Amino acid sequence: MNPDRKEQVERTVSEAMADNDQEAVEPALEAPRRLSPRYEIRQIVDLDPIMEETRIYRSIAKEVDNRYDHYVNNVRNRREDRSQYTDENEQKE
Repeated sequence: MNPDRKEQVERTVSEAMADNDQEAVEPALEAPRRLSPRYEIRQIVDLDPIMEETRIYRSIAKEVDNRYDHYVNNVRNRREDRSQYTDENEQKE
């Protein structure tokens, strides 16, 4: 490495280190921000994006082994169960 290049790298590193010193924050405050969330938030929606996308693909091509039909039936059953549960709660009130 030539001397000019070495000096330039050293200058860049020292500037970067100096910048980090100015922006120092408390580790106790910074640590929680860097952690990933513990919980996954799920929402119940009427429109299933997977089903909509699959409906588009099925209009283009035919599925060979019909694996997706099982998923669709499960989703429909869950929706029916959920609607029965909400209907029962509304009748009680």
